[in-house]
Amino acid sequence: MFLALAGTGHLVRAFLNIVDPPLADQLSLFFLTGILGEGGLTVWLLAFGLNAPKWESRALATTAPG
Repeated sequence: MFLALAGTGHLVRAFLNIVDPPLADQLSLFFLTGILGEGGLTVWLLAFGLNAPKWESRALATTAPG
């Protein structure tokens, strides 16, 4: 959920930088909420990593015919 919020915030900020840069600067603190999603994912991956064998088995299962 937080990653979706972060992505939406990036899109809105990019749009506002084109349309109304002063407003984008005023709302810049609001767009920092994306740090929760992006930072949370980073901490999760650093702490727990990725289970590569499970990842590969799921990838093969979805591409297998039938």
